[in-house]
Amino acid sequence: MLKLLIERISNEVTFLATVQTIDLIASSKHKIEFGPHLATILKELSGYLRKKNRQIKQSSLAALTSVVKTHGKNKNAAGSYEIILKELSPLVSDQDLHLAHLALRLTYTILHAHSSTAEVIQATVLPSCHQLLRNSLLQGVALESMQKLFQELVKSKSKKISYDSLLKDLRGLATEGGSKQSFNAIAQCIAVLVAGSDARDADVKKFVGDMASKKDSERLLALYCVGEIGTRIDLTSFDGVKGNILSSLDHQSEDVKSAASVCFGCVACGNLTKFLPEILQEVTHHPTRKYLLLGSLREVIVRLSGSKEGKDNLTKHFDEVLKLLFEHADHTEEGTRNIVSECLGKLALIQPETVVLQLKERTKSPTSKVRATILTALKYTIFEKSLPVDKVLKEHIAAFRDLIADKEIEVLKAILISLNYIAHHKPKIISSVLAKYLPQLYGETKIKPELIVEIVLGPFKHKNDTGLELRQAAFECMYTLLDTCLTKLDISEYCSHLVSALTDEYDIQMLSHLILIRLSKKASTALLGALEQLVEPLRLCVTSKAKDEAVAQQVERNNELIRSCLRALHAINKLPDIESVTKFQDFMKGTVLTGDLAKIFNELASTSS
Repeated sequence: MLKLLIERISNEVTFLATVQTIDLIASSKHKIEFGPHLATILKELSGYLRKKNRQIKQSSLAALTSVVKTHGKNKNAAGSYEIILKELSPLVSDQDLHLAHLALRLTYTILHAHSSTAEVIQATVLPSCHQLLRNSLLQGVALESMQKLFQELVKSKSKKISYDSLLKDLRGLATEGGSKQSFNAIAQCIAVLVAGSDARDADVKKFVGDMASKKDSERLLALYCVGEIGTRIDLTSFDGVKGNILSSLDHQSEDVKSAASVCFGCVACGNLTKFLPEILQEVTHHPTRKYLLLGSLREVIVRLSGSKEGKDNLTKHFDEVLKLLFEHADHTEEGTRNIVSECLGKLALIQPETVVLQLKERTKSPTSKVRATILTALKYTIFEKSLPVDKVLKEHIAAFRDLIADKEIEVLKAILISLNYIAHHKPKIISSVLAKYLPQLYGETKIKPELIVEIVLGPFKHKNDTGLELRQAAFECMYTLLDTCLTKLDISEYCSHLVSALTDEYDIQMLSHLILIRLSKKASTALLGALEQLVEPLRLCVTSKAKDEAVAQQVERNNELIRSCLRALHAINKLPDIESVTKFQDFMKGTVLTGDLAKIFNELASTSS
């Protein structure tokens, strides 16, 4: 059977099915031996890593990892490792982070199976790792796999790859042109090395000292490193940790302040009993640092909520943290309130019943900022996977949704954004009560004269539409509902509210065109019945002209608006039985399919097809 599979693996037509079969066999609990065919399989699979097809590379990397994990110590495999590592090294790049993750995973799997490959990895894969670490895009599973590779490199005890040389190279990345955004990723790899080292104390002291460095790059790296090390080991025995963090919170550089905020939260994760009360105390006693210190608290909550042990530790301080957050729910700065919202949302994931009921209670707060903060917190409780908080939210959602009738702009904006978020990720939470709130949602799509403020700037007068963001949030929500709650909508009524959108401001008009395209795919028959009322606003859009005094940017925006409208018209024009809508047909023949518009329309139609 293996011989037959090897014949199939060299054929591009049968490759994918074959490689998935090999992956399945290799990862089987039965540990089926590949015998003399092992080297051939590894060679064949490694050859596919240079193919352009992403799926082929992805399947090859997955199968190679399974084979090496099960049979990696087999002497028949050892001769293939150098070739595999050379082939996979170009995949460790920012071009495709998922492939980079798979390539890194295969690398540390090979190293774990055969420690003598450390020197080959140093020559082939490590330079690609350093290049990727300089990139600000590195995150998620790719970064986690990078850390595991560094762990395995230290464990390999290679004569040419020492702990000191790896640490020196990583520190050098931050001072040799690495972007400031990449410092966090570099610091996580350094922390993995330091936390597992026998000589860690000296290096930790060095980083703690560098937190007071006059060089911003040195200070930034040190703050991130101390923070990441602090999540892994308790730093209470090291002098100067808290003092240097607090002094960095007052630094003139915003990057240093932000790094110090993250650092304080990370260090607290290593010893919650000591550092969390200090963070809470600092929030109360230092108003100027409040935003940054709440950022530290957010870091604690986010980091600890990812594990059962972390949740248990946080539960001991739960009431104290919750009390402080609610005290700051009406803060004057929106950024501070947003952090409070995020913290409350994350805490709701840990104790759903407790937090959601307290959030519900505060929907009746007389302070609009509190109501807005509470509504924004809902957004941070929503994840794609099913969670216990979903059931609690569904039970109490009416109290939050009732705020869609609120009079304050900031509350309305918060409810519309949260509604959109819930409708996108967890429509079941709101679908049963949606009909009750649609009239208020549609009401927010109208231009409200009372929200248009005239501002006098010397000899000039400027009108500021404070309701624009509300309308945009409402239409974004309507766009989402088409995808997730279509059966709860009356499309005829829905389309009647698009009439105003098609003649509104630029961003809303662009959004209304996307809505029409989605309608043409999701509810074509209903759209046909409502189409006549949309013809005139569509005509106004495609025939609009920029003002004589308009600058080049305004002219381009107007042209893009026309192209966007024509895309929507192209989608509508393909509907079955579109010929039955006479008014639309006359509009297409008399306006769209004549002159310059016809040329643009045909180009867009050609591109679409």
